[in-house]
Amino acid sequence: MLKRASTLSRQAKFIIAIMLMSCIDAIFTLVWLDLKIGEEANPLLDYVLTFGYVPFVVFKMSLTALGCIVLYKQRNHSLASKAVLGLLAMYTGLMIYHILGAFMAVSN
Repeated sequence: MLKRASTLSRQAKFIIAIMLMSCIDAIFTLVWLDLKIGEEANPLLDYVLTFGYVPFVVFKMSLTALGCIVLYKQRNHSLASKAVLGLLAMYTGLMIYHILGAFMAVSN
C-alpha cells in the first residue's frame, strides 16, 4: 500500500519528482518533435524514437524508474543522495527550458 505523502522521506519525494519531471520531459519532447521545432538530445533515446513514440516513452520511463529504484535502495549512501539532488536540479532546469520553449513557440 502507498504511504501518505506526509510520511514519505525527503529523498522519496525527490525521487517521485524526478519521475514526474521525466514524464513531462517525454511529453514536451514528443510535442517538439511533432511541431518539428526540437529533437531528442540523448542519442540512445533518439535511436529508440525510430521505433515510434510508444517505445520511446516506455524505454525512457523504464530507464528513469530503474535508476530511481537503484538510487532509492542506496538512499543511505552520500553518493546516491548527491545523485538525487543533481538529477533534481537537472530536471528542474530542463522544465524551465521546456516552459520557456513553450512560451517562445506560442509567441511566434
